Amino acid sequence: MPSKSQSILIGIGTSVILGLALAFVASNAGTIGQSLAGCFSCLVALAAPMVAVWHYTSTYNLTIPAGQGAGMGAAVGAGGAVLGGVLQQLLISIGVFPDPVQRVREMYEAQGMSAEDIEQMMGMMEML
Repeated sequence: MPSKSQSILIGIGTSVILGLALAFVASNAGTIGQSLAGCFSCLVALAAPMVAVWHYTSTYNLTIPAGQGAGMGAAVGAGGAVLGGVLQQLLISIGVFPDPVQRVREMYEAQGMSAEDIEQMMGMMEML
């Protein structure tokens, strides 16, 4: 049986690229952008594994049982989540994406909360 590695890597790449693009839209496009990015991120979770299975079956001109397709999809989902998460943290650390903790602080400040109340809320959120 031909190797599935290349197809899985293509699926992971699809997941990471689309996921990061949607995260960028969500962090920079306001409420409507956040809503749309949230909806489309669900489609990425479905599309990336489908890309991997499509690539594999069309490259080798074969069909595969559902279990093998599900296994490829699971590998794409896990790989995309790990790599995408690492890259997103890297992009936050270099300032491409906003720091989520800072955004929450700014949201509380915009609501008129005092610095003491904000710290208390942040402490409660850390316990979760």
